Amino acid sequence: MLYGPVGITFDSYRGSYTTTCHMLNCYWSDRWYNLEVLWYADWQPRSHYVNIATPATWQDQILQFVDLDLDVIWSATTDDIMLDDEDEFIAHQERFGYPDDLITQAQQTSEAVRTMIALRRYPFDGSLYGWRPHGTT
Repeated sequence: MLYGPVGITFDSYRGSYTTTCHMLNCYWSDRWYNLEVLWYADWQPRSHYVNIATPATWQDQILQFVDLDLDVIWSATTDDIMLDDEDEFIAHQERFGYPDDLITQAQQTSEAVRTMIALRRYPFDGSLYGWRPHGTT
């Protein structure tokens, strides 16, 4: 797990940005997704942002995973569940030569995540919204 407070600057392939939300990032070595739990600056719940990705590895003090483009977003304010970036997933299948089994795994995982959210199964039961870093209220 990694915590990022409001005001952290990140660099990504989409450019630099500064966070306006609190973020708790959860990574697993046996799941084909990772999770960002997001709060607004005042700690009101914002969303669960799920990256469909290869299982995470930790080697030489580096966290690694491959983001497979598909994202599932569960809004805390509207309770909507959205599948995002399907267009990127399709484009990258050809560009990067995703094998059929990887495509199937990503699609099945995105469906499983949406089902877990609908059924409110941990970590998609809303309980992580109660988390705070030590010393924060």
